[in-house]
Amino acid sequence: MTTAWRLVPWLNRLILAAPTAIFVLLTVTIFRDPVRSALDHGMSLISPVGFTNYRSGNGGIFLGFAVITVACLISTRRHMVGLSFVAIMMGVILAVRAASVLVDGTLPQERPLLIAEAVFLALSGAGLALEWARRRRLSDVA
Repeated sequence: MTTAWRLVPWLNRLILAAPTAIFVLLTVTIFRDPVRSALDHGMSLISPVGFTNYRSGNGGIFLGFAVITVACLISTRRHMVGLSFVAIMMGVILAVRAASVLVDGTLPQERPLLIAEAVFLALSGAGLALEWARRRRLSDVA
C-alpha cells in the first residue's frame, strides 16, 4: 500500500476531531452556564427546571455525540461509522436549519452555522469516500 493510502486514517482522525471538539465545547458551555449559552442563541431560561432541561437535553445530546465521535476517532475500524454519524447528523441539522431559515427569515443570523454545517458535511463525505477507497484497495491487495 502506498504512503498516500496510509495517511487516510490520519486524515479521517482530523476530520472526526473537529466535530468532536465542537461537541465537547458545546457540552462544556451548556453545562457550565446554561443561561448564557441559551442567551447566546436567542433563547431565555427562566426557571431552575428550564436550566435542568436545557443542560440534560441539549448538553446531554452533545455529550453523547462527543462520546460516539471519540470512540470512532480512536479506532481505525470505526472511522466509517464515525464519519457516517457526523455526515448524517450534519446533513439532518443542515436540512432542518435551512428549512427554519426559510420559514423564520433568519438567514443573516444563521449563515455562519449553515456554512459550518455544510463544511462538516462535505468533509465527512470526503472522508467516507477516501476510507471506502482505502478499504477497497486493501481488499484488492490481499
